[in-house]
Amino acid sequence: MFIVPLKFEKDQILPQSPALITSDNVGVAEVKEVKKQDQLKEVYMTIRNKDGQNPVEFYVTAQNLKSDRFHHFNILQQEECEAFARFAGTLAQKVTEENGELRERMANEAIASGSKSSKTLGILSIVFCWLFIAGIIFGIIGLLCAPKPKETGKPVPGFILSLVGTILSLVIGLGGLLLMIAS
Repeated sequence: MFIVPLKFEKDQILPQSPALITSDNVGVAEVKEVKKQDQLKEVYMTIRNKDGQNPVEFYVTAQNLKSDRFHHFNILQQEECEAFARFAGTLAQKVTEENGELRERMANEAIASGSKSSKTLGILSIVFCWLFIAGIIFGIIGLLCAPKPKETGKPVPGFILSLVGTILSLVIGLGGLLLMIAS
């Protein structure tokens, strides 16, 4: 498959350098089909290189009408969209079979990255727990970033630190509120 990026300048459409996409140079290919009443409407595809980097996302629609300044053509291409869905599905399946370990490595890297940032946010939530709002914000964001125990099989330090920071912030904040009410 060749991808030809288009650049739009005023009323001109300028094709850019094409890129050849094959299972040899793609590490990850993901395809999502959108159907309405059992009829294919759109096909979304995301491809990444062999390192799992440089994602390219694009979609093919069965009907693309010139409805605004971002849609430059009226195109009706139901058969072409269905053919692309078959091609993209086959390509994605072949890429997945050839590069199964890459997907697993990318998932592990995402968990490690989320673990590192959640650990930092968890520490910040504990340090700033006496500021109630700041501690809660850091803690909740840390919990959202942290890999969940069901993903890793056990709670990671970032998840635990963020949870402790959030609870401390709540306890200190509610304790301060109760002291203000009591006095």
